[in-house]
Amino acid sequence: MVRLPRKRAKPWRVLRTIRTIWCLGKDADVLFVNELTFESVVANTALRKPLVMKVVGDLAWERAMNWGWTADDFETFQKRRYGLRIELFKALRSWRTRRAGRIIVPSRYLARWVAGWGVSEDKLVVIYNAAELVDGVEPLPVPLTTPVKAVTVGRLVQWKRVDGLLEALKEVPGLGLVVGDGPERPRLERLARELQVSDQVYFAGQRSKKEALGLMAACDLFLLNSTYEGPPRGAGGDGPVPSRGGYVGGRDARGGAGWGNRCAGPSRKRDAGKGVVCLRGGRGGKATAGGESTEMGT
Repeated sequence: MVRLPRKRAKPWRVLRTIRTIWCLGKDADVLFVNELTFESVVANTALRKPLVMKVVGDLAWERAMNWGWTADDFETFQKRRYGLRIELFKALRSWRTRRAGRIIVPSRYLARWVAGWGVSEDKLVVIYNAAELVDGVEPLPVPLTTPVKAVTVGRLVQWKRVDGLLEALKEVPGLGLVVGDGPERPRLERLARELQVSDQVYFAGQRSKKEALGLMAACDLFLLNSTYEGPPRGAGGDGPVPSRGGYVGGRDARGGAGWGNRCAGPSRKRDAGKGVVCLRGGRGGKATAGGESTEMGT
């Protein structure tokens, strides 16, 4: 593993990264690129090695969202034309992706959009993300006093729509929420105070994998309100979605271990709370999802 310092200016870091990839790549048979795609493609113009790239999302869209250039969702961003600044990022994303010999994506859904970047479908290979089964996870203490605790795991960015989950807490006083860390955290902390649900939210910060599993084990249910994920959104039949009972598909699936799994479409900010699962009374109680209800047995 080679670590490059991040204290220098970005142009210097990019050049240093390209040189490092070129030096290390001279003795390699194949380049597998999971990050640093631009630097890897530039270095490979001299190396001329087979290049396999893993694509789990659209970096042009993520950056445009993070920098406040657009509020459009993932699919709208793919279809719409923008000004020169965003179109330049989209063109650069398409160029570097097309330079790969093989492209791995985690779902057929994402493969369709990547093909729209001008990538030959012959280059695309769908490999679903694996679900690692773990045993003996020790629950970590969660400083919430609510009778039911939920957890959402992911980087706090706009498209995760954690703000919608906070809005849902206002409607379910007995529900507590554990969240992590990310650039959206200051805004979400302010929102929690404005909604007067701060005592229902625990911002756990950045945690190791072991700690994240411990927090999940300590909670009663898992919530995902994201408008976009590289793997299939919800369980739309586009691939396996892990559950306690195996892999399930379809908009309303039930795991084999007695847990109900409810999948709703991605929510808009104004009504995000309607699409999340709100537990009323813990295991064996009722849960509402988008206005519908289902029993969650033990």
